[in-house]
Amino acid sequence: MDRVLSHDEIRELLGAYALDAVEPDEAEALAAHLTGCPRCAAEVEGHRQVAGLIANAGGDAPEEIWPRIAAAIGASGEAPAIPPAPLLAVPTTGSAPAPGLARRRPRAARTVIGALAAAAVALGVVLAVQVHRLDARVGQVAAAAQRHGLDEAVQAALLDPAAHTVRLSAAGGTRRLAELVVLPDGSAFALNTGMPPLGAGRTYQLWGFVHGTPVSLAVLGGDPAQVPFRVSPGVTVRTFAVTDEVAGGAPRPTHAPVAQSTATT
Repeated sequence: MDRVLSHDEIRELLGAYALDAVEPDEAEALAAHLTGCPRCAAEVEGHRQVAGLIANAGGDAPEEIWPRIAAAIGASGEAPAIPPAPLLAVPTTGSAPAPGLARRRPRAARTVIGALAAAAVALGVVLAVQVHRLDARVGQVAAAAQRHGLDEAVQAALLDPAAHTVRLSAAGGTRRLAELVVLPDGSAFALNTGMPPLGAGRTYQLWGFVHGTPVSLAVLGGDPAQVPFRVSPGVTVRTFAVTDEVAGGAPRPTHAPVAQSTATT
């Protein structure tokens, strides 16, 4: 190559370079440029990754790709020789050019290849966004299913005639703030019926008093709804209490109870 390619000319060839569709002298110039231009190197890598994904997909190209290619051809002043066909596997870096490929490719052909690579990258971005949204939706569905399962378990416990219901009220008051449902096998649920949300860095903690000694049964969170916990079968808990503690819980209560048990049925 007798002249030095400008940066704009190099950027125009990046898509074709990613598909091994440039002349050897152009490839040499582009390779030298990429060693000192991270932006162009990243663009080439994007072209190659998406081209590889499309090659492995084995399907037809999305319709929106072809208008972009046609627009690029129109800008070059030439028309396509054949209508667009299904997008098949394309060569990646290190593979030999397709048989019969002319040594000197016209500018329009390189423009078409670059447009295809750019459209493929755009498609890859769209697919990545769609996959991210799908992952988020799957996570939401899983969380909803988990909540639904917990709701069913709580309802079953409330309807179980063998369950013990423990009501917790504010000290010196009668307003019910929480309710515990304890089954004979030790599985239990704490239900918030009136405890207000706590501030940042704080949590409600549930305690059971065995022979006067407090035992942590659950860290409920700063704004709990329904929290499962366990009571060891055979252990008699005389009193239950909820305290306001630092987030993560405490080994022993550090504050007076926000709510404590008043009766067991």
